[in-house]
Amino acid sequence: PTGCSRCIPRVSPVCCDLCHPEFFDKYQVTPSTITGGTVLKKLNIKPFDMDTTHIGLKKALHAWCHDQAVLKYTQSIVRIYGGKLVLPDEIVDHLISCTHAHKLDTVLHLLKEMDLSADWVNELGESVLAVIH
Repeated sequence: PTGCSRCIPRVSPVCCDLCHPEFFDKYQVTPSTITGGTVLKKLNIKPFDMDTTHIGLKKALHAWCHDQAVLKYTQSIVRIYGGKLVLPDEIVDHLISCTHAHKLDTVLHLLKEMDLSADWVNELGESVLAVIH
């Protein structure tokens, strides 16, 4: 490799973690260095068989997701990705499970149970609860 002193490739004094394991120790992340807010415990809801009420709720939630996606995104994006832009299928299924267990009464319950941001819950929480109830 050639070039001036500014652009010539520099040779690293450390090649890998096998040759220099002590060099990479400073990049280790330990659980004590991870900080964050309080972790909210989710409910452990037992599996159940979906009946026609639950299937109707699932259809209503998918329709709601599509309507919200159309309001927020362009039609072409919604055509490609669908209502999953607003709520993924896994969260819709968990919403139905929590509804079956009668555990979603308020926006705070929604925030606690779902893997959703507080901004999302503030913006759409009341609306999704209206569909559920």
